[in-house]
Amino acid sequence: MKKILQLDGILSVIFGLLLILIPSNVIISVLQFILGLGVILVYLPITIFHFYIKRSNYAKIKSLVFTILGFVILIFGFNMVGFIVGTIMLIFLIIDLIKSNSPKEAFKKDLIKYIIALVLVLVGVNQVLDIMIIASGIVLLVVGIIKIITDNIDNNKENK
Repeated sequence: MKKILQLDGILSVIFGLLLILIPSNVIISVLQFILGLGVILVYLPITIFHFYIKRSNYAKIKSLVFTILGFVILIFGFNMVGFIVGTIMLIFLIIDLIKSNSPKEAFKKDLIKYIIALVLVLVGVNQVLDIMIIASGIVLLVVGIIKIITDNIDNNKENK
């Protein structure tokens, strides 16, 4: 039982080191491939089904958009998808701001959305993922080391 308790700490250290040592662009490329292919494999048959059975236009458009999104992720990557989504968000936010009776309040209410949209457009998803991957690796490494140390302390107390 004591060795099993240390296994999670050891695995945390190993995965933390992997996230730190493997270049994040490799991890992001693998994630892009898996996500893009996954979306295509899920939504392409649904799209074909909707067009074959003559479903509602909403169902056709929704499945077609997701299928195209899968191909965009697979071919162009997360940055392009982030840029497109961020641009669309900004357009709708600006339209809502113009249509609002109280632009100042509307801006305050949607401030987080503006920040997210601007980060997607200006910084890019890959850079955000890069930071998240390295931070996750560091957290896993530290948590794993702490877990191993506390397990060893507990085991030493039990042995005495």
